Amino acid sequence: EYLAGRAGVVKYDQHLELARGDEKGHSLVLKSGGAIAIFDSKGKDGRELVRYKLEVGSELFVADGEKVEKGQLLVRWDPHSTPILSGSAGKVQYVDIIEGETMKVHRAKNRIERIIELMTGHELHPQINIVDVKNPDKILELHLVPSGAIVEVEDGEIIKIGCRIARTPRKLTKTADITGGLPRVAELFR
Repeated sequence: EYLAGRAGVVKYDQHLELARGDEKGHSLVLKSGGAIAIFDSKGKDGRELVRYKLEVGSELFVADGEKVEKGQLLVRWDPHSTPILSGSAGKVQYVDIIEGETMKVHRAKNRIERIIELMTGHELHPQINIVDVKNPDKILELHLVPSGAIVEVEDGEIIKIGCRIARTPRKLTKTADITGGLPRVAELFR
């Protein structure tokens, strides 16, 4: 998460692509490459004090042009996964996502987790299409789903812009691998 490093006025970057307003009034960042900045005044002549690059799926807690105080919450995101978000409202259509073949399903008490399996030498390429609700032949957008991704929508589900379709867990480095190799390095230098 980002907290305001300085008091000032928030300005959205021109490259910022958002899904506007959830029920709490927060916006969601749809594409990478955007940023927000804090300026010392509202006008175009204001001086930029600090800039924050935004991750896909970041939730914005401030509006463009809003005055902020130092330490105020600006942005929050999930550091453990990279989301795949819908840029269109429509109906979910699975393509080459087949339970037991390209997708493994784990069922727990209150939730179902659908994980795309690693595929090698296979003719199937899992993807999720967002199609027009009234005309299912019209594909509004398509998303290739990588192996290891966790699918969060069901086939046939109606979704809104900014819906998290799937997420890919980020790889974490193990400190044990690094510290485990240190005695060997010390031995080599003796």
